[in-house]
Amino acid sequence: MGPSGKTIEELEAENAELKEKLNQMIALTVDYYDIKRENEQNVKYLELKEQKKDYQFALASVIGRDPADLFYGFTIDQGSLSGIEKNDPVITSRAGGMVSAVYPTYSHVTTILSPETNVSVLDQVTQDTGVAAGSLEYAEAGQVEMRFLTAENKLKAGDIIVTSGVGGVYPGELPVGEVVEKRQEEKRRFHYGGDPAL
Repeated sequence: MGPSGKTIEELEAENAELKEKLNQMIALTVDYYDIKRENEQNVKYLELKEQKKDYQFALASVIGRDPADLFYGFTIDQGSLSGIEKNDPVITSRAGGMVSAVYPTYSHVTTILSPETNVSVLDQVTQDTGVAAGSLEYAEAGQVEMRFLTAENKLKAGDIIVTSGVGGVYPGELPVGEVVEKRQEEKRRFHYGGDPAL
């Protein structure tokens, strides 16, 4: 008999029952956070869809990442059978970009951090235009450069950068990031981020 007056067998059975209840609670907690994250993504998606009524959207999930890709490319679970085409823009909360290869049920995405992905952008405050261009130098920090600015530009730290809609790949007014640094050679570097971001 144990100190509680229960036999060893009863204590072991009670212990096993408590462990099972704990496992069920952990599973419920994991489900809760999955559902919470999914709901947050759906709210952002619906807000964007409401703002951009003339756009055609397709929801996708990230199903793979290439650890050898220095620019954080990834694979989504939608492909040509869902109407996805090469060069379609991809909007995420972190590392979006454009579809670089399409297969029937999945697609590869090259992120905006890659030098292969140049995006026409503008400053929402000053309306200065440029090109967001990735480089190895800035990719690890999740940043890109805004190039081809005029010498008279008025960009400043904190300004929000969005797609300009010029160039035919990205529609206009999609958030890209925030200006974080002015450089001597009249380039601007801004955080690759925003909510949602490309």
